[in-house]
Order: sequence, then C-alpha cells, then structure tokens
Amino acid sequence: MVEYDPNDAARWYLAILGCEHEDHPGALLGRVVYVPPSKSGVEYLHCGYMHVAPLPTRGDRIYWPELFPLWPATLERCRAHIELKTVYLSHPERARTQPASARRQPHETIDLMLRRKTRDALLAQGYTADLRRPDEGRPTTHHLTLSSDDYIITIEYQHRLEDDGLRLTVEALVKASRSALESVGRIEADPEAVSWSDHALWGFWWNESLDIKEVAFTLAPKELTVRLGLIWAAPSHYFTCVDIVTGGEADEHDIMAKSVGSEGGALANHDEALLVTLDPDSTVERLEA
Repeated sequence: MVEYDPNDAARWYLAILGCEHEDHPGALLGRVVYVPPSKSGVEYLHCGYMHVAPLPTRGDRIYWPELFPLWPATLERCRAHIELKTVYLSHPERARTQPASARRQPHETIDLMLRRKTRDALLAQGYTADLRRPDEGRPTTHHLTLSSDDYIITIEYQHRLEDDGLRLTVEALVKASRSALESVGRIEADPEAVSWSDHALWGFWWNESLDIKEVAFTLAPKELTVRLGLIWAAPSHYFTCVDIVTGGEADEHDIMAKSVGSEGGALANHDEALLVTLDPDSTVERLEA
C-alpha cells in the first residue's frame, strides 16, 4: 500500500463500468483505478481503492471501498471531467513466470503502438503524430500521420498473419508532401513501400526488434528521410519506431533509443475506457493489482 501523494505523477480515476450493482439499479459502477508514471508512453491501468473517513464497515470489519455507484445525475455533474482513454492492463505475475516464453506465443492480431517517448521526440522535431488503429472495414490496417508546418507524412501499415499466427508480414506504404512555396496546393512525392517479416516457427522466438527501413523523398529544397522500425512488445503487440531526418544522417542507434524502454509486466489487450479524474486533494491509498 502506498499513500497517495499529490506530488506523485500517478493519475487517479474512477473507471466507468458498463454494469450495475443489484442493490443500486439504475446506477453504473465506478472502479477506483490509477495510471502510474510511464517511461515508455504505454499507460497501464491498475486497481486501487479509496480511503474514506470514517472507515466504512462490513459487519464487524472495516474496509477500503473500491466500487462506487454512479447515478445519472452524478455522471452529468462530472461530465466535464470524463475522458475516453486507451489503457492497458498490467499482469506482472505473468511476466515473472514466463518473460521469455511469451516471445514464442502466436499472434492473434497485430496492435501497433506509439510510445510517448517517440511522440515527444517527433514533437521536438516539429511533428505531431496521430496513430489510427484498425476498424471493422480494414481490420489489418493502421494509419500513422506525422504533420508539421511544412510537411505531412502518412504511413499505412498492413499486417498479415499466417501459419496459425506464427508468421508475420508487415508492409508500410509511406507518402510525403509539403506545402507549395507560392501556391495554395501541396507538392507530393512518389510513395514508397517497405516491409518486414518474422516468424516463431520450429522453436524460434519472435525477434525483439525488426530491421530499420529507410525511405527517402526529395521535396525541394530539402531531402527528407523517414526511418521506420518495429519492436516486439508482447504477443500481438508491437511498438512503432519512427524518426525523420532532414538533410543529414542519423545513426541506427538513435531511432531505437527514441523508442526502446523497459516497462515491466506483461501487456494485455488494450481497450477504450471512460475515466473520471479523481480530485487530487482527496486522501487516497492504492493497492497494487
């Protein structure tokens, strides 16, 4: 147990669950959760509980509540504090028992993720990143858009799984354009494609990282080089490595350094969660999941 510290970087929420308690029909349940600081940019959701004074009791025992009924009027009053976030569930016990064998497990699908460290590095270069995940119409396609004042770079990732999820192919179609110097339109370069392949057949493991691929565009007056890579994160999950070089060269170590980081724990499938931000002035304690 760790007492909540207002100066700590962990963020506390009530996760709005799509269910009701039988004793409180008409009210959704809110689960106390928190997101600890993350060096990698992957936000892991952990269960917590609330310290209430005076402490409530169940029979002759005191307890720290973790679920709260959220009535429609309460949700309406908190609407300004409700946000939709992509979060991941941490399973540290799985990581302790089989940290290596996970790299032999088949992929069920592929979920590409962009770490906050990578986003920050791109932002320092003047690019904002927008990663869109697959939808029902294109379940194997991710779209990454990098936008700056002068350039727009779009990367369309297509993945294919074969041999019961033990063979992976990822193709990336890269497009670049810049604003025209003396007109309203944009100048587009010819698109370029790169690909990666890997497998975990015949006792092999998935590689921890796949080769860096470079795509060069000439958009006068500058030459733009987009460098892409993939890092295995967990079964069915990869981090995307992205770096942009303008008029110069960068060492392969640089792009990995902007993306690689150890987060600890195993990764579970992410989901979109409705979270209510908790008041940082309240007294809260947390329990590790």
